[in-house]
Amino acid sequence: MPLHEGHLFGWPNRIINRFICLAFLYLIYLGFKSWLLRRQKGMISAPSMPKEISIPFCIFMILLGVIMPLFGISLIVVVLIELIFGFTKRNRTAIQGRK
Repeated sequence: MPLHEGHLFGWPNRIINRFICLAFLYLIYLGFKSWLLRRQKGMISAPSMPKEISIPFCIFMILLGVIMPLFGISLIVVVLIELIFGFTKRNRTAIQGRK
């Protein structure tokens, strides 16, 4: 806890903590900006799924999962749930669309 609060290792730790905080704020800004760009004009709804997977984003998430193991475990759980329920939802939609 003292490491995260900036009490250990003096001013270099505080500078690193501030940089990380600014990086998180920038990521929040980029996420909101990408949501605005992907949504349909005039609609306040979830944007459509992207058609391609960003390789740099996947590498970044894997790196974060290695650095922060609890985040990595939760990321794996979310991906597994998405794979299980996402595929079944798509299959149901495809089957209902054929009838």
